[in-house]
Amino acid sequence: DKKILLVNKIYNGKNINDVELINNLIMDLKENYEDKWKSINKFNKSISLPIRLSVDSKNIELSKKLENTLFSIDLVSHFKIEKFNNKQTIYKIIYNSSPDRFIENMLQFKFNIQTSEEIWKLK
Repeated sequence: DKKILLVNKIYNGKNINDVELINNLIMDLKENYEDKWKSINKFNKSISLPIRLSVDSKNIELSKKLENTLFSIDLVSHFKIEKFNNKQTIYKIIYNSSPDRFIENMLQFKFNIQTSEEIWKLK
C-alpha cells in the first residue's frame, strides 16, 4: 500500500568470524522480516463484503477483463453474475476487506468504478 517500514536491530559485540553466530543472526533477521511482512499483509477473512458491480452488457471485453481480474485478486473469495439483461450485467463479488481497499485494488488494474449508488458501476 505504498508504505515504507524501516526495521532497525542492533547486535553489539558480535564476532563476525563466528560462522554459526552469523547464521543465527541471519535467521533472526529473516524471522523478524517475515513477522513484520505477515503483520502488514494479514487480512481478516471473517470480513465478507458483498459488492454489487454493474457492467454495460454490450461491453463484453470489459466483462472479460473484470472476470480475469477478479480471479487474480486474493481478497476476492467468490463472484458470480447475479442478474443480467440487455443493458447491464450485475456481478455479486464477495471481497474480504474494506470497500476502500477494493477500489484501490481495482484502480491498480485501471478500472474506474462509480460508487455513488447502491450498485456500483464499472466505467
